[in-house]
Amino acid sequence: MSIEATATPATTTEASEVPLSVAQEAIWIYWQVAPDDPAYTVCLPLLLEGELEEARLRRAVARLGELHPALRGRVVPTPQGPSLRWADAPTIPVVERTVTAPAQEAVRERAAVPFDLRRGPLLRVEVLHGPGYRIVLFAGHHIVLDATACGLLLAELSRLYAGHDLAPPGDADVLAAFARRQRELSEGTEGEAHRRFWREHLGPDVPPLLLPAVT
Repeated sequence: MSIEATATPATTTEASEVPLSVAQEAIWIYWQVAPDDPAYTVCLPLLLEGELEEARLRRAVARLGELHPALRGRVVPTPQGPSLRWADAPTIPVVERTVTAPAQEAVRERAAVPFDLRRGPLLRVEVLHGPGYRIVLFAGHHIVLDATACGLLLAELSRLYAGHDLAPPGDADVLAAFARRQRELSEGTEGEAHRRFWREHLGPDVPPLLLPAVT
């Protein structure tokens, strides 16, 4: 049962997309080759004690998506390269599920559900009702989330759930500047030094790497 999924403002700033960084673009390429591989899914399961106010959780998650709109985004090709776009994106889904497996197995099964980077969103929240337990499972794709960010988002969510509001973390243009800087480094003098090292290290007889066609 879906708790709620309604439209929210695209972001707290006018920006609605940023170019992928070099590292993000590598993950994007891998996803196109193996879209069902859950290796890049980052999970944070929370075992619940006491009551859960679902409406309060829904509001907190929606606000989290407003503060960090990339979590609601999707990857789109552009003439300049792939970008992360969140214009007109809905709220991060919060879904209740009744499960029968033991807690660890249930978490593994839900964590294995792949993300569709072309459609988004890149974070999902599930409330798992199992035999003798309830778990709130946060699952995000590594293209926008890592273990360190999980801790920060959990701290923010705790404050939002408690009824506090948070100031926006900053203009999304900061993300764009970071991505551009990484791309400049890879394509400029520093990047050429890395490429020269590997050309010398691997030699001229490296066989071509054949990848499945991406449609």
